[in-house]
Order: sequence, then structure tokens, then C-alpha cells
Amino acid sequence: MNTLSHLFPEQIERLKERFWKKVEIRGEDDCWEWTAALNTSGYGHIQVSTKRLSVAHRVCYMLRFGDIPPKMLVCHSCDNPKCVNPKHLWIGTHNQNMEDMASKIRSSNPSSRKVWTNPEIINQTVLEIVDKYKKGMSQAELALEFSLSKNTISRIVLGRSRGAITGQKKVLPKKNLRGINNSKAKLTEAELTLPALKRRGF
Repeated sequence: MNTLSHLFPEQIERLKERFWKKVEIRGEDDCWEWTAALNTSGYGHIQVSTKRLSVAHRVCYMLRFGDIPPKMLVCHSCDNPKCVNPKHLWIGTHNQNMEDMASKIRSSNPSSRKVWTNPEIINQTVLEIVDKYKKGMSQAELALEFSLSKNTISRIVLGRSRGAITGQKKVLPKKNLRGINNSKAKLTEAELTLPALKRRGF
């Protein structure tokens, strides 16, 4: 969801009232943490329409600043998934979000990498993505909610890659090549015949 324009003014006011009741507001520059339900990635969520839940920090951005531009993410400067302090939210592309995350990982304690290297969290996230996809959420919406690329979401929902969100690539076994296709193999007598060599382009 990128906009609240489908709601009437009175609905938006009711949403604001419900929203801020679920937030622990602290100092102006502190994290304002969501105190209600969280998804398996640690982000708050709230029901905006009757059909589905929306991620809390995206709803916060729309309530405070307006529509979210198409294909853009709402990112955290604080890296706290529960945080909905508008001062900690910024708009960016998927690549910008990944670059920001990578720079913070490089400059922080290695333990901060635990989210995407913890098999239990990865499995829970994959299961949640697949479940929401089966219930009708589009790949584009899933990409926005989980701050992942559309290609990664596609690979997950199609069952092509569990490692898509970890960045780990499957190492394929090397083929057992024979003859001239294998630099370490010796040609057999049959492969050394003139007709056989001509077929191979010699």
C-alpha cells in the first residue's frame, strides 16, 4: 500500500487514533516502538482496510508525510524494525536500502548480521512470504513489506531459492566431463580416430 487516499477524512482520523495508541512515544530523537502485533521480520503491522494488514512504519509515513512514491521503500535510519518515529524514516530505493544496510554492517559489530544468518528467522520469513502470497498479496507488495527485491520475492514464492534472502549461492556439482571437454582427461582411442576428431572441429 502506497497511499491512504482511498480513505475518507473521518476514517483517517480514526486510523490515527488507533495507530498512536499502539506506539510508545519517547524523546523526539528516540525510537518510538510499536507495542502491538509484529510480523516475523520484527515489523509492526496494523489493519488499514478490511482485507489485509499493512506495515506500521509505512502507514506512519503516509499519515505524517503523504503518499509513498511508486516502487520506493520506507527505510529506517535507526535500523529498528519496531520504530515508527517519523524522524527515523526515509524514502529510498531497494538498492539504496541495501547499500545503507551494508555500510552499517561493515561499521558495526558482526553480531548485527544475525537476522539474515539465523536459519530459524530465515525459515520463518520465507514461510510468511509464501503464506501471504497464497492469500493474495502481490509480489510487488511483498517486496515493499519485507524490503526485498521483486526478483528475490519471485524466487522465494516459486520455490527456487531459500538462500535468496541470505545472498548465498548454491554451489552446483561439477560435471564429470570426458575427453577433450576435460583438460585433465585423456582422449580414448575412439576419440582419437580421424572421423571423431573432424566431428569435434579438429
